[in-house]
Formats: sequence, structure tokens, C-alpha cells
Amino acid sequence: MVIELDDARRMCNGEGGYLAIVNSPGEAEFLQTLMNYYPISCISDADKLEAFIGIHDYFQAGRYVTIDGRNIEKSGYQYWNDGEPNNIGDERCGAIYRFNGRLNNLRCHDKHTYICEYKRPPGGVVVLG
Repeated sequence: MVIELDDARRMCNGEGGYLAIVNSPGEAEFLQTLMNYYPISCISDADKLEAFIGIHDYFQAGRYVTIDGRNIEKSGYQYWNDGEPNNIGDERCGAIYRFNGRLNNLRCHDKHTYICEYKRPPGGVVVLG
């Protein structure tokens, strides 16, 4: 689904999750693999190269934090694409690139795909289909 960031946040929250927080290079690689599982041809009406995740700089321009309030340095993953974040045109929301797993900043009101994260219950099993 292709929507604005606030709608993506509501969708994730409504399903018991939250916009994904990248905590390691391994997790970024997993998300990159997940995004590339779906061919670009099946995505319409959006920039197909990236997906919204749970980082932003709403509170202070240039200081990116996760949706749970941690700065991205403490989250464990702060690998920006070359030249990013650049804050061109009021880019305040974060995304991950499909082809390299690096971070980018985007305008929050543009439409993009998004990635939700869900906590696994103790002893639970995660099945990807």
C-alpha cells in the first residue's frame, strides 16, 4: 500500500505494530531483502525506491530520532545514503532504500510504501510468506 507517513503510522499501530526501527546492519539487510521480494512493477503511484520507517526529525531539524524517542545513534543503525540527510523541501521523515538498505529522508506528506514492525510474543513463531 502506498500512503503518507501519518497514515502508515496509523496502519501499523492499528495492526498492533509500529513503523519499523532499524537496529543493525543485519536488520537493514533483512528489510532490503523483504522489499526486493516484491518487484517494482507491483508498486504504483509512489517513489518505488524506498519505504517509510520509524525515524524522523520533527523535534529538531537534522536530529533524527526513532518513533520511540531514541536518537538513531542509540538505535544501532545510522547508515545514510550518500549526501543524506539533506532536508531538501522539508524532508523530516525517514526511509530505507530498496537497493542498498541505506537511510534517506523524505517529505512526510509524499506517498511511499512503508514497513511495519511487530513484537514477537515470548515463544512465538514468526512466519514470512
